[in-house]
Amino acid sequence: MQEARRAADASDEARPIVRLSGVTKTYGQLHAIDHLDLDILPRELFTLLGPSGSGKSTVLRAIAGLIGID
Repeated sequence: MQEARRAADASDEARPIVRLSGVTKTYGQLHAIDHLDLDILPRELFTLLGPSGSGKSTVLRAIAGLIGID
């Protein structure tokens, strides 16, 4: 029984808890996010790094559902 539970837990950990596929967000002519593919797995440490204006906050707002995507 414990082996089946461990296998199920391992299977759950292999599935992303966040998945973005081909996400695009534009503001007029500005492409804030351009065809982003991203998987975040359970227990995975994740960070967004980039210069000011590179779309980090826009990605987080899209994940949270605070903004719509194109």
